Amino acid sequence: MKPSRIVSSLVLVAALGAGIWFQREGGLPLDPTELRERIASFGLIAPLGFVGIAALRLVFALPSFVIMTAGGLAFGVVGGTLLGSLGMSLGAVLVFGLARSLGREAVQQRLGDRLARADEFLTRRGPKWLGAYTALPISFLTPVHAGAGLSNMPFVAFALWVSVGLVPRAALYSYFGDSFTRGTAAAVTAGVVVLVLGVVAIFVMRRMLRADIASASRSTQSTDSTDSTDSMDSMDSTDSKDSNDLRNPRPSDSRDDLRSGSSRAPGTDPEA
Repeated sequence: MKPSRIVSSLVLVAALGAGIWFQREGGLPLDPTELRERIASFGLIAPLGFVGIAALRLVFALPSFVIMTAGGLAFGVVGGTLLGSLGMSLGAVLVFGLARSLGREAVQQRLGDRLARADEFLTRRGPKWLGAYTALPISFLTPVHAGAGLSNMPFVAFALWVSVGLVPRAALYSYFGDSFTRGTAAAVTAGVVVLVLGVVAIFVMRRMLRADIASASRSTQSTDSTDSTDSMDSMDSTDSKDSNDLRNPRPSDSRDDLRSGSSRAPGTDPEA
């Protein structure tokens, strides 16, 4: 095993161990309201602490919607969006880097079939589709980001499009979190908005994917048809040329035969 993989493995094991110990000792709550209170207890460094928690959310076993909703509760829509997308982007880059350092075998053992599906998606769609997928409020991020780290996707393209995709995702959940400060009715309304937008976004993306797949299929069929037509045209041209040669022998061949015949003595059998 390469030294870089050994170091990455030790860092990952140490981080997960620290996270498990931290959560058993009280850790960070899964309830967004309680998490907001824990973040507020950091005082002046609360924004920095929130970014760090978002970046290391996997260590603390915190889902992304809990982090972003707590951000809206603690910092409002604008602050939660900016800080949440920043922290989540750092976390995505961390997952990408660890997956690329550890290699496919190590990550495959943890993610299984989810990694294979993510890898196939990324190979066909590329970084722009990764950004669109990340923007979906209802989607699994870690397997896809790990799959990107194991693919040939450039780091800069990954970081750019994931950061872009996390902004609307963070904005939506920050809006939901901020609605809790305005009463139950506002929170219920925001929850319905998040759910509806999530379903609509998934539906639209599925339609776009189907259209993209159909376009790629038509392009492949068109290329195959063109190659087949060119091949048939070439074969027809060759057959036509051979047929013309048989019907119309070259004059030089006829003259050569005459010269050869005239040079032989009368009555001589050429096969004798």
